[in-house]
Amino acid sequence: MDYVLILGPPAVGKATVAAEVARLTGYRLVLNTLTSEMLLGVFARGEAPFTPLHVHFQHRIVEEAARAGISLVSTVAWAFNSEFDWTEMRKRLGSVTTHGEKVMFAELSAPIDVRLERNHHPERTVSKPRQASTLSDEVMLDMEKHRFLSEPGELDEFGPSLRIDTTTTAPGEAAARIVAEFRLPAAR
Repeated sequence: MDYVLILGPPAVGKATVAAEVARLTGYRLVLNTLTSEMLLGVFARGEAPFTPLHVHFQHRIVEEAARAGISLVSTVAWAFNSEFDWTEMRKRLGSVTTHGEKVMFAELSAPIDVRLERNHHPERTVSKPRQASTLSDEVMLDMEKHRFLSEPGELDEFGPSLRIDTTTTAPGEAAARIVAEFRLPAAR
């Protein structure tokens, strides 16, 4: 099993790049957004059950894939300045490494002005119908209090990492770089 984790701040292109990596490799795709969309049908973001369930479902999906040897590409907005995020990500990544499997990180970056523009792209709003309230400029700017990119060496304990600035890098090009950098197999 390979576990390719695409991470970065909101509206940087994680879902688009992850979908392309999955297409190129045949790995199964687990978007962070899919769990959110499912839960938002029952609980509002901020209601007590939302975050624990979201984290639990994401963790269990990764854990069962690792157990079954199913390679995944998934997405997350990991706030590196959040103790909660560190605790939960260590659990998720541990469920992969416990089975002797590999974790690889592709961090995507782009300046806030680029991400604010992308935040209003019709494809983004269509793919997140229950998250409309989180797609505002106000919410995006508030999210800037979090550090969504690692510092040098911060991910070394878990596996190799690659950072790609998506400001002018097309999703297909970013995905091809990830596949090449980590020597991922081509889809069969």
